[in-house]
Order: sequence, then C-alpha cells, then structure tokens
Amino acid sequence: IGAVACEPFFSSGKEYEFEYKGRMLTGIPELDAQYSGLVMESKVVLQSLGSQKYKLAMENVRYSKFNEKLSEDRSQNWRKLQTPEPTQIPSEYQTIMQSPIEFQMQDGEIREIQISNDEPEWATNLKKSLVSLVKVQLPSQHDMRTNTVRGSGYLPKMWEVMEQGVDGKCQNSYHVNEIPEAQLQELVEAGLVERERCQNQKIFQVLKSRNVNKCEERTSYQVNQPGHVLCPTGNCDNMWQRTSMTRYYGCGSSQENMELQTIVNEAELEQNLRAYKTEKFITGVQQELKVKEIRSSLTNLPQIQSPRTTEGLFYEYPLPKGQKPESFRDQQKKLSEMSLTSDYLSALGNQAEHSALAKLTPAALKEKIVQKLEQVAQDFEEIEQFENKQVATNVIAITKLFSLLGTEDMKSLYEEVKQQGSNQQQREQMRQLLLEVAVLSGTNPAIVFTKEIIESGEMHPIRVIASISTLPHFIRTPTPKVLDQIFELIKSNAVQENEGVKINALLAFGTIINRACIDEQRHYRFPVYVFGEFCNSKNSQITNKYIPYLVSQLESARSQGEKAAAILALGNMGHESAIQILMPYLEGKEQATPFEQRMAIYSLHNFDQERRHDVMEIYSALAFNPSEERDTRIAALSMLLNLEPSTALFQKLATSTWFEQDTEFHKFVYATLKSLSQIEESQQPNPHTSLYRNSHKAKQVIQLVKPVAIGFSSAMNYFGAEWLKNLEVGYHVHYAHTMTQRIQNIYGKIEYFLQQLKFTPLEFCAHMTGSEELSQKVEEIFSSEPRQSHPEIKQILSKLSQASQDKEDTPLHAGIWTKLFDDVQLMYGIGSEHVQPVVESIKKAIREPKSLKRQLCGKTPFNFVTSMDLAPTEIIIPSDM
Repeated sequence: IGAVACEPFFSSGKEYEFEYKGRMLTGIPELDAQYSGLVMESKVVLQSLGSQKYKLAMENVRYSKFNEKLSEDRSQNWRKLQTPEPTQIPSEYQTIMQSPIEFQMQDGEIREIQISNDEPEWATNLKKSLVSLVKVQLPSQHDMRTNTVRGSGYLPKMWEVMEQGVDGKCQNSYHVNEIPEAQLQELVEAGLVERERCQNQKIFQVLKSRNVNKCEERTSYQVNQPGHVLCPTGNCDNMWQRTSMTRYYGCGSSQENMELQTIVNEAELEQNLRAYKTEKFITGVQQELKVKEIRSSLTNLPQIQSPRTTEGLFYEYPLPKGQKPESFRDQQKKLSEMSLTSDYLSALGNQAEHSALAKLTPAALKEKIVQKLEQVAQDFEEIEQFENKQVATNVIAITKLFSLLGTEDMKSLYEEVKQQGSNQQQREQMRQLLLEVAVLSGTNPAIVFTKEIIESGEMHPIRVIASISTLPHFIRTPTPKVLDQIFELIKSNAVQENEGVKINALLAFGTIINRACIDEQRHYRFPVYVFGEFCNSKNSQITNKYIPYLVSQLESARSQGEKAAAILALGNMGHESAIQILMPYLEGKEQATPFEQRMAIYSLHNFDQERRHDVMEIYSALAFNPSEERDTRIAALSMLLNLEPSTALFQKLATSTWFEQDTEFHKFVYATLKSLSQIEESQQPNPHTSLYRNSHKAKQVIQLVKPVAIGFSSAMNYFGAEWLKNLEVGYHVHYAHTMTQRIQNIYGKIEYFLQQLKFTPLEFCAHMTGSEELSQKVEEIFSSEPRQSHPEIKQILSKLSQASQDKEDTPLHAGIWTKLFDDVQLMYGIGSEHVQPVVESIKKAIREPKSLKRQLCGKTPFNFVTSMDLAPTEIIIPSDM
C-alpha cells in the first residue's frame, strides 16, 4: 500500500475480479432458528482506471429470499447456518444490477460517484455498500500520533479516521498485523488465504472496525415515541448494539505492498424490542469478496445509461416525482420541500421499474382501506369472542396504508366511507375510525386533512380536543409549513368558539413548538438525519408570530382557564423570551392572581440547559422568600427540585427549617428531604436521573433538618422508586398535596424505566380555590324563602358575614390537568360562571323527578370510536449490505 499503489490494494491499470457472496438474516435465535432474509451471489469486477478513477460492476447476479427454519438447534450462531441456494434474478432486474458505478477515490476517501439516473434507489445503495466494502481509507493528511503523511508510502500499524458509509460518516479504526504461523492453517481451511499465491511472503490482516457511537453524520430514519433514552446516540447498552467489522487478508514482503486476497465483512444489530430483559432480535450481515483473478487488461463493461453524479456513499431515500439527489444535503433539501398535501407514492419515481410497487395506486389503497374498515366495524358489532379478533392489527394496517395517501385522496376516501356500511351505525363507526386513523398516521397530508375536517365543523368538540391534543404525540415531520398549518388551525373559528377546545389547542401548540424546535431530544425524536433540521430556537416565526399570538391570548383571556392555558403554552414552548414575558406573573405583579402566579411557576419546565441557571434563580428567590404565600413557595420548591439544585442549596434548604415561621411549609420541606433520603440506591432504576442525584444530596443534609411531625400534615411531598433488576424495569413515583382553607391541590406523577428508556405515562394535577364561594352558591340556590329570625341571631350573622368579606377575595376555580405519555396534555376547569347553571339543573331535577326520568329512561344512542398508538416508533437503519 502506498509506494507502488495509487490506492490500498488496487494498482492503476489493473482489473480485479471478485467472487461475491452476501447474506442478511433476521430472527429471534433464543426462541427458535426461524430466520427471514436474503442471499446474493455474483461476480464483481473492479477496474482501476488511473487518475483516482474506478469502475465497479456486478455480473451474473443470483439471489434468494427466505423465511424458514434453518436449523433444529436454536443455539447455533447465525454465522454458521446454511441458507437456501440463490437463483438467477428476474430478467427485469438484470440490466439494473449490471449497470456499473464509477467513483473517484483518493487515499480511500470517495470524492465523486457516477451512477445511472434510471436505476432505483435500492440498487444504488447496494452498489454503494460494495464500494464501501472494498475501500480502505488512509490516515488524515497529518496524523499527529504517528507523524505520517498521505502518499509517503508508509502505513502505520493502527489509525483512526472518520469514514463515509451508507449509514453515515463514523469513526473507523484500522489495525494492521502479520498473521502468525499458528493461525494460518485455520485461515487456509476457511478459504480466506491461498498459500500457493503467497510463497515466501508474509500474510497480513487489516482489521477495520466501525464505531457507531462516534458519527459526524447519520442517515438513519427514526421516529421515536414516547420519552427518551438515557444513553448517547449510537449503541445503548442492552437495548440495542450495532457492530461492523471488515477484515482484509493479503500477502506481500511488507504491509505496504501486500496483494489483496479476501475481504470479509460481518455486521450485527442486536435489539431488545420489548425494552425489558427478554429474547433479543438479531439482524446479521455476512459478506465475502474473494479475488479470483487480477488482469492487466481491462474488459468492456456496460456503459452507464443516463449518468448522474452524486457525492459520497450516504444512503439514498426515494424523492418526490422521481428526483435524484446530487448530494446528501440536496436530498435533505428536496425531502423537506415536499408538498404538504402530496402522497408518499409520488416519491417512488418510475413505478414501471418496481413491479411490486406498481400495484400501490391510490385507488388500490383506498379500496383496501375500505375493506379493512368494514371488517373492523363488523368486529365491533359481533362482540362474542372479541379477544380473538384482529382489531388492533387491522387498525395498524389501515394506518400504514392511509399514511401513503395525499390529502386529496384522503378527502375522497372520507366521502366514500360516509356512503359505505350496511347500516347507519356501521357507517358512523367507519367514519369515526377513519378520523382517528388520520391522527394516528401523523403525516403532513393527514394533518392538513384533519385540519380541514375540523374547520368544516364535521367533528364533535370532544373529538376535536382529542385530535388536537394528540398531535404532539403523532406528528412525524414538523416542517415549517406544517407548523404554520397547525397555527392556522389554532386561530380558526372552529377552535376559538369553544373554550374547552381553545384551551387544549393552546397547550398542544406550545408543546409541538417545543418538541420540534427547542427540545434537545428532537434529533432522536424526529427523522432529522434524513430531512435536516426542521426548526430551531432561532426561527423567526417563533418570535415574530407564535409567541406574540400567545401573549395576545393571555391578555384577552375571557376566563381563568384560558389565561392558565396561555401561560402554560408559553412555558411549554421553552423559548428564552418566554421567561421575560412571564416574569410579571412569576413575581405576582400586574395584578396577577395567586393562581396565575402558580401556573407561571409550573410552566417553566421545558427550558434547555442554557436557561437552567436563570430559571433556578427565579425558583430559589420565591421558595426562600418568607413574605411569599405558602402555596407559591411550595410550587417554586417543587419545580426547583426538577432542576437538580446543588448540594449547597440543599444545605440551605435544610438549615432554613430551624428559622422557618410557617409550620406547614416546614413540614413540606421536611417531608421532601426525608422522602428523598430514604430511597436506597438499589431501588433506583438509573443513576442518570434527577431523582437519583437529589436523593444522594438529601442523604448528605438530612441530619441538618429540624425534625417535625408530618403524619397528618396539610402539606405533603413524597418520592419513591423501585427497580426489578432481573427484568430491568422500574419506576419513579411522586405524590404531593396541599390542603388549606384557600386552596386544595393534589399532584401525582409516575415515570417508567424500561432498561434505558424513560417515559411518563401519567402526570396529573387537580386543584380548587374558593370552595367557600361554591358552598355559598349551593346554599343560596337550595335555600327556601327567608324566615323571620331573632334580632340577636341577625346581628351575629351580620358580623360573621362582614368578617368573611374582610378576608382576601378568592374566586372559585376548580380544574384538572393531565399529561399522558410525555406529550398529550389535557385541561378542564370550571369557574363561578359555570356553577349556578349546573346547580339549577340539579335543583330542577330534584323538584321535578319526572323530567329527569324522561331524560334518562329509554334508549339513548351513544356511538364513539377512539384508538391510540401508545408508542408510534419507526426506525430504519441502513445495513452494510
């Protein structure tokens, strides 16, 4: 390598003929030796054309697909299994497979690739993987560790380099070593080395191993819900492990001039799809390129028809209308610019080249969806042995098919479904299920379709709330265009006219902006590697359009619920400018009520690490200020713990109990620190959590706290944890309540840990203020005509009434807020204006029971269909083959 060769292993003007064998298997070996996959064999010709140009072509390609039991012994490693013999590929694929690929390569680094514009993406990616297999990338121009320079003719014993592959640009480690005599016989028996070709020469191995934890760029497509993993991008302990190793065997007088004999590649992806300790899902790739002949004359290979030029070896995805990318960045740009309403089928290009995909026309998909909908509606009516029916499977299948359609096809399907069904009930069930499927699919055309249905008034308000609230959970590609569409929906009359819909829509919109533009997990959550970054905190739409609109909604709020929703939406967004907007409410200024102040405190939980210090200072100032109301201090302390305060702040909190004048706040602090200190390390699911670190700090300061009895406290704060080591599953639980004359508040949260996956299936809060007003209104409505009272009694009642009025007026407001699976927020509340009509209705029913009987007795038709995909996850990782 180096001195006599322009590239490792391949001399200019030479032609190398390889025998190629490759196979890919997928199965669950711990259960059975049942595998599915494919086998491919062919002749591969590589020509070194000079001037750093190369040409690679496949000939006589054979393949086979299989899904069968490959062995009676399930303990046998997949590498040793015998797979079916391949057969000749269909004639329509022969021309595609035999079309060459040309590339420019300098020191193993690909500069430019030329490929046919007519061939499908899968063929291009297969040929790119072969190029990645044959190349060895030399150290960077100035390797500081070995002080070597490219082209010097010297090859180090080991080096590391960031190298392109179909899966991205990741770190490859190279190790060169001479094979000792004791190991040669094993290689000869395996057919990897031919002694006859290595007479009186040394035999070397170049080992290339890929580190998928260290990648500058990736090409995987991933949509991950819910929660996030507690490990860096790449491999993740027992949840998934991906390895790739390539061995190059050759012989020569030295490692610089060895002649290549065999290339062997083995890659493995090991996944635990259930996210707890159970059988693992294995995908293995095994490839071998064996040199059969080296020629000094070049044979005539087919010409590249309609050639196009592209950069690098990155995986190519189908683009709309048959477009082809010039580079990976160009691919990202074209995908992000796809029309909001176009269907995915348009990205398949020339369907005539895809005999299987040619059947996927919109008309065929719609027909299949209608059949599936009718089957599900029929299963709803026939409830006998319902557990044996494949309702969930059919709904998932409908969702997948629906996601391939464009908006116009979705609308025509919707009109068609409204005419289907054997009766009105079945038609209504099919219609509702189709609306549910539109939300579940989460595609941009489906979101536009749902928006138009909501604006047309064809959805019941309850379904509108459910559809909008679950958008943060199901949205797949939050491009700026689709964010604008959602924003227009939030402003529409269909949303603004109903207070309950408006409140939940504001919460959902703030969450979507945070997840798409600000959340640090957005690269893990959305297919950012494929589409490019959808949005970030610097996006002008956030500061110029979205935040000003939420501020206007806050200022024009008609009720406590609307004001709370606007505050929470601003906080949920997590943008740095929201802190300044909410500061007057945090400080209790500008006539902000205590309820609004608490909402502002609870809203600041989505800010990134850059804003963490600012938010912590705000909470700390409120929690340690004895002049603040108790409820405000409790709220600030609760949120402060989520930010993992320092040990010094824990010490300050503990010692402050000796000087605390508010007994109930003292009890709350003591209950918090005592609860945290009693959690054992063995009970903690993961050390990389705030509860783990807070518990460790609480153990250090618990002796500094002034003890107090908390058995029957009106303010309680409890933390707990459990970890089942054998299953690798566990949970965190948090419960708190505050019961005073002015406010009653209950909070609960549970976090699940499935190996390295952390998510929150349920978080809720219920509160009530102004309960005296509620009891007073009920008493006023149900009281009979005023009776004549004794003068002294009148005087006593008058004094009590005056004393009550002298207290600070606390308006009536009761509500519940809940968050499901990290993203789906729902809120409902009532105020003074809602109480009297309800109580009047109850009063009327009691006085006239016959009217209540007429309303309740008899048959009342009720038809509501809903569906939920708790973990809509889809991951595509390009393999080595």
